[in-house]
Amino acid sequence: MEQSVKPLEKHINDFLDYCDVEKGLRSNTQKNYQEYLKKFFRWLKYKNLEGLLPHQLAPEHIWEYRLYLSRYQNPKSGKSLKKTTQNYYLIALRAFLAYFIAKDIVSLPPGKITLPKPDKSVKTVKFLSLEQIEKLLTTAEPKDNIRLRDRAILETFFSTGLRIAELVSLDVEQFANIKNKKDFELGVIGKGGNPRTVYFSERALGWIKKYLENRKDRDSYATDLLTQGVDLRTIQEFLGHRSIMTTQIYTHVTNKRLRDIHRQFHSGKNLKE
Repeated sequence: MEQSVKPLEKHINDFLDYCDVEKGLRSNTQKNYQEYLKKFFRWLKYKNLEGLLPHQLAPEHIWEYRLYLSRYQNPKSGKSLKKTTQNYYLIALRAFLAYFIAKDIVSLPPGKITLPKPDKSVKTVKFLSLEQIEKLLTTAEPKDNIRLRDRAILETFFSTGLRIAELVSLDVEQFANIKNKKDFELGVIGKGGNPRTVYFSERALGWIKKYLENRKDRDSYATDLLTQGVDLRTIQEFLGHRSIMTTQIYTHVTNKRLRDIHRQFHSGKNLKE
């Protein structure tokens, strides 16, 4: 094994590449590791240890960091970190140290970071009453396209029990054939890479259809304006987009139209060989 001459923080990008390519971790897990490790690097800087090399990391540093996490209070809310949240920071750090072992870089063994045993007492499950759910759904009355989207999302959560990460990973292509369906089932990859099937009720499916139909109408509206020569800035205002980048997604349709016109009228077919 070799001693690295790069400080701990300088290894973060290589660590994330390792998580992606060799460990095959999901992008959300990689992002979480990155965020959790940022606190460790900020702590090192606070302790004037930002130049610490992997082989210089000692159990004493880990102990001090754990004390820091245990006593940390959010400067805005004044709240402390929950034990489970503290564990997330330690798990990320342990994965970071395991990376050094995998790459034959001298460092503190990941086993030196032990996690407290989970509380085996019965946990109280928090849930919404039917009345609270109805109130939540009515807050997203479809006054505009954003509210319509939010209502479709809330109805989907209530119908399927999807996690947030699972919902945001859904693609519109997965709902291509729902027009005449009253119910729908979909395969998703859940926590830990475990596949499962979720079921959409007729009610949830109805709201998804409304949102997708409304979205299609907006797409047609924007595309028609573009083909008529209306500039992107004006269309951005019509659609209520905050960023011009969002409006630019419609240019792929008009770009195809321009290519077709060019091919028809300027193909060079009248030139002699």
